[in-house]
Amino acid sequence: MRRKPVTLKELAIEASGSRAKVRAIEAIPFQNLTGGSEFTLNVKDGIVLPCLKQDVLPLLVVERHGRTGKIGKTFLHGFDLKSGAIAESVAHDTHNIIVTGTNYEDMVTAVNRVIAMDGGIAMIKDSKVVGDLPLRIGGLMTDELTGKEMSEKVDELSQLAKDVLGCGMEVPFMHLSFWSLVTSPKWKITDMGLIDVDKFEVIPTIIN
Repeated sequence: MRRKPVTLKELAIEASGSRAKVRAIEAIPFQNLTGGSEFTLNVKDGIVLPCLKQDVLPLLVVERHGRTGKIGKTFLHGFDLKSGAIAESVAHDTHNIIVTGTNYEDMVTAVNRVIAMDGGIAMIKDSKVVGDLPLRIGGLMTDELTGKEMSEKVDELSQLAKDVLGCGMEVPFMHLSFWSLVTSPKWKITDMGLIDVDKFEVIPTIIN
């Protein structure tokens, strides 16, 4: 995990004015395929705010291999998260840190928890750890749990995501891990930004 802790300024999606038209990856339940949508969001102090009413949340990928230090930023629609943030270092195919959340503060805490664990899954609410799973072997695996214990732990975290964070999407960690898979249409997110997979181009998240 070759990444220093991140700050809110690094993660925040910025725009001018009081409103911004943005692109958002549209989640498809039980698929690694995605859609793409456009939304208008409020901007405060130069930062584009999440909108729970429209179910539009920031979705970021933080490069963690010590190569570029880049952070790709876009929005996500359809995750149905009511509070807090989720981050993980299982993010196909390059396995950077992927994070989404209802507020930037919890997203920062979630990313930094993953960094502190040398990889894994972290769920945060009100700046506190709701649940986590260290994956210290490449940020992908562990030798600290048996297969049965690992399965039980993931089930436990999935239930916490539902009960504590109000996440309405089944198997949230699996879905989150595939939203950076740029071999699968339509839109995905990497540390380079929002990717139009069909055109294999980086496209801007902020439209105007």
